[in-house]
Amino acid sequence: MSLNGTWEFTTAPAREFQVDTASTGWKPIQVPGEPMMQGFVIKHDKEFCYRKIIQIPKDFAGKPIVLRFNGLYGFARVWVNGQYIREHHGGFTSWDCNITSLVTPGRTALLSVGVRDRLDDISFGSGYAKHPIGGILRSVELIALPEHHLRRLHTRVRFDSLYRNATLTVESVIDGPTTAMLTLFDPAGKDVALDLPLSILFKYATPDIPFLDRIGLVFLILSGVIIVVSLWESKGRHAKGIQLSRAEFRTDPVFTIGAIGSLVILAGLYYMFW
Repeated sequence: MSLNGTWEFTTAPAREFQVDTASTGWKPIQVPGEPMMQGFVIKHDKEFCYRKIIQIPKDFAGKPIVLRFNGLYGFARVWVNGQYIREHHGGFTSWDCNITSLVTPGRTALLSVGVRDRLDDISFGSGYAKHPIGGILRSVELIALPEHHLRRLHTRVRFDSLYRNATLTVESVIDGPTTAMLTLFDPAGKDVALDLPLSILFKYATPDIPFLDRIGLVFLILSGVIIVVSLWESKGRHAKGIQLSRAEFRTDPVFTIGAIGSLVILAGLYYMFW
């Protein structure tokens, strides 16, 4: 359920603003949106506050109830009905507040959020914007989750040194006693048998996924050099034919020995400097 729309806002909150229900000092503000772009003067390192009366749907009964902020820039603190829930320091990533024990389905609840646009924020988003951008910048949602649900899913792929093989690791957090099934598909949509640990052969390496293997590039260039030089060497000479990379070139035996030596030297340079 979306909580976007009109909230109440103040840049001079009372000491216990999280339980404040008086109308004095509070003004309407649109969420999501920058307070500065709506005429409010925000100062670094000074807390400003939001509040909203929210209706908890009756059909949320018996389910975990979560507040989700999809982008709140700055250091934030959250209360529901005057009860402190958690803090969060960030900007443009989603984060949740579990409020199940603090609300009653079918009744209203007071949601209060304090925000501070910190000058020492490592992202320095306000510095790039040339003004404080602190505030609720993306949507806010009220969510009822299934009793057993997937709370976290993270995948990680690590390639070997040649970027030809990789290990896929899947990490998950599931609330409640349940079983999860993982299915992997190849590019043709067919099931891939899963073993633990899971190893996958990446047949192709492109600049996008991932960049070309460096040693392969070195030998590709070297092959081109050998082709050019061998053709130049073979002009006007009686030479033998040798097979190189499935293509036949005519070259002098002396040049062949030199080419092999060049391969050894370049391979040594690769392991020294790459």
